Amino acid sequence: MKNYKYIIGLFTILLAYNCTSVSEEDLIDNTPPPNSVSFNEDVRIIMENNCTFCHGDPPTNGATTPLVTYQNVVDGVNNNNLIQRISAQPGEGGAMPLGGPRLPQNLIDLIIEWEAQGFIDDTPPPPPITFDDDIKIIMDNNCTFCHGNPPTNGATTPLVTYQNVVDGVNNNNLIQRISAQPGEGGAMPLGGPRLPQNLIDLVAEWQAQGFIEN
Repeated sequence: MKNYKYIIGLFTILLAYNCTSVSEEDLIDNTPPPNSVSFNEDVRIIMENNCTFCHGDPPTNGATTPLVTYQNVVDGVNNNNLIQRISAQPGEGGAMPLGGPRLPQNLIDLIIEWEAQGFIDDTPPPPPITFDDDIKIIMDNNCTFCHGNPPTNGATTPLVTYQNVVDGVNNNNLIQRISAQPGEGGAMPLGGPRLPQNLIDLVAEWQAQGFIEN
């Protein structure tokens, strides 16, 4: 009987020791989660240092798609096998960078993790587009030869002042006309080459931002 009580007592002491020696912190997994991987902070610089020599905007050296913006790179991963291509060994079909060494594995893993985390976009918003800083020079360089004040060469409306250009967008299809291909009806500049797409996009974005004057 004494031995039985001794065994129970010893078991109770051991049980109490085991329960109290494990802290609450020991029961919680404190391993930090992986750091978030984002486009502007992590992925953009990989593209700039390794890809945009060919995959710029516009693409060069036989490349067909840009890898400059957030959406460019998301499309590259989702639609153009970007991760598979940068993961390929030099000499394998489709390996990128073309003719260059394979990217370090840690950079490839970073892009894979970016995809796994849902393509986090931390691109800072662009500065506002204003008439005084951005749009006026486009008009002056491409439009006011005819659309001056007064208009000449068959033009009927000026594109000199802020209100002129707002009226041109709202009432005279200015964006549609500068977006048309040469030879299409109403294309502007009349008889001249089409404006570069980035300038057309700037006018369209100015409209989308609410026609900021200055």
